[in-house]
Amino acid sequence: MFLCTAFSPDGKLLASGGYGKTITLWDPTTGMAVRKWDGPEGNIASLTFSPNGLLLASGSVYDPAVHLWDASTGKKVRSLQGLPRGTSSLAFSPDGAILAAGGYHTEEVHLWKVATGEPMPSLSGPSVPCRELDGQPRTVRDFSHVAFAPDGKNLASGHLYGLIRIWDAKSFREVRHFRGPITDAFVHVAFSADSRFLAGWGTTIRLWRSDAWKQFRFLGEQPEMRVACLAVSPDGRMLASGSAGRELGDDKIHIWEVATGSERCQLTGHRFAIASLVFSPDGKTLVSGSRDGTALIWAVCELPQAAPAKTELSQPELEMHWQELADSEAPRAFHAIRALTHAPRQAVPFLKTRLLPIYRVEDRRVRELVAVLESDRFRERQQAMEELAMQVELVEPALRQALSDGASAESRRRLEEVLHTRERDLFSPRQLQVLRGIEVLENTDTPDAEKILKELAGGTAGFQITRAAAASLARLQKRTSGR
Repeated sequence: MFLCTAFSPDGKLLASGGYGKTITLWDPTTGMAVRKWDGPEGNIASLTFSPNGLLLASGSVYDPAVHLWDASTGKKVRSLQGLPRGTSSLAFSPDGAILAAGGYHTEEVHLWKVATGEPMPSLSGPSVPCRELDGQPRTVRDFSHVAFAPDGKNLASGHLYGLIRIWDAKSFREVRHFRGPITDAFVHVAFSADSRFLAGWGTTIRLWRSDAWKQFRFLGEQPEMRVACLAVSPDGRMLASGSAGRELGDDKIHIWEVATGSERCQLTGHRFAIASLVFSPDGKTLVSGSRDGTALIWAVCELPQAAPAKTELSQPELEMHWQELADSEAPRAFHAIRALTHAPRQAVPFLKTRLLPIYRVEDRRVRELVAVLESDRFRERQQAMEELAMQVELVEPALRQALSDGASAESRRRLEEVLHTRERDLFSPRQLQVLRGIEVLENTDTPDAEKILKELAGGTAGFQITRAAAASLARLQKRTSGR
């Protein structure tokens, strides 16, 4: 059974472990085993490659030691001692100098210097009472799960009953702690590749912005199950999750859209519950490991594995898919993303005429748009509201001032709607349309798409759309240089 999987940093190797003590390295392009070796006794519960790809760290359910292996030979480099029992998760610091481990029967985070194997002081943090349990104050210390932020600033640890701790990754002092629902008996954690958000999962999936540790998404609640595994796509647009129940659990993989918090699609192919999920470093493939003893490799651009997409689209079809990109229903929008991605010859020139850089407008223009909200013509009011929604990230103070200045009932309703969307970290239909269009451009991976992304990245830096285009451009350029 594939209890855990991990890609090497270059994406050329996939490591797997599960019941029994065997660690296997696979070629993900062929599905063939490259090498395998026996680890210590006990089920392999966690695997992770060092940032340079030279080492593979493994942890087992019942073995209190963490083991470092030479990834090229499978020979043991050293064993790290300190955990009271087994390992629940492992994480290398971004520079590869430190290895962190979460474990069972402990709330502490254990740390070692990778070069020498020397243990560092473990992290425990202040006690956090959980009053919801039996109505009595209680401190629970029995589980920890760890993740380093890729930017090297923070280390996150998940614990029992919704507890998450945030540590400064330099001083290793706790800077924050907070709880999700106590129904999240075991909280696991993972950062997005750009470190902008942290995912925590148990019976639910919750996302927190790392700039202020504000929760901005809640999704995936399954009261009769727990979310057993989760992976964040390298571009931060999608989550893949698998759930387990009291018996066989859920044999489907759930694909979620971060922008809306809704499910894009479900993937079927396994016979039993999903135990592990991991995206390749380039984001092009997703690997799922199941309790049925198989692992499946999915082409992300082909999801949800429906009938082959058309490679030629008519103008009416382009227009239809463009409108679908603005849809609040994630499955319809995802269908449009896939359709446009597979017809780059038509889609890229079409999107060039629809996607323009966004610049912060002057305060005078904001006042003009607010005034138009009182127009007798619905279309004019709607267009003004859409433009304000596109600008709200940088003109929020001006909109709040307009509210306090005594706007009419109609203007107030529309302004409050725009501001409410901003407060909840949601996107307007037009913003979703543009963000999904940027996703299509990145997926097509063509020189013309790269040129459009470069233009979009030249907009005002404070807008999410500008940042999204810049991030897509950087990934495309990295991919091009790699080739």
